[in-house]
Amino acid sequence: MKSPGASGFSDVAPGIKWQISPLPGKLDLSITAGVALPTGAAEIAGRGAQPYIQLPWSWELHDGWGVSGMFTEFFRPAELTSRHMSEATFVIEKKLTERISVFTEYVGDYPDGARPTQLINSGGLYQITPTQQVDFHVAFGLNRNSPTYIVGLGYSFRVDGLFR
Repeated sequence: MKSPGASGFSDVAPGIKWQISPLPGKLDLSITAGVALPTGAAEIAGRGAQPYIQLPWSWELHDGWGVSGMFTEFFRPAELTSRHMSEATFVIEKKLTERISVFTEYVGDYPDGARPTQLINSGGLYQITPTQQVDFHVAFGLNRNSPTYIVGLGYSFRVDGLFR
């Protein structure tokens, strides 16, 4: 991440996801709850543990295209100001092969009592197995409050059948 005076890693943020769908039509919906653990740079991620709740949604279109988004509420009890932040995302994705996809995303963070940050984020992902993926992304700030740019690399895994 690069912005005036701040660089470093974000927090590790484990969560538990419940798949609510399939809903009528092509809309998929789920709910995620978790905690961002204070493992990253405080200037980037904030202080202390930060519980969150997310409502991700997705809609598969045709020919490998899809749209998705997420509404997230972050609770930051260790912060001196702005103890609550809302985030909204909107994504356009194109599946290139069974394992490779690319995306462009709008990300808006709206902290209580502070100016928002807004980004355009683009990247790709590779599905290693049906339950594992790696991804990369590059983002650019859209306003003065936002980082100039962000470069990221991630790994995700899913554990199926835990509560059956």
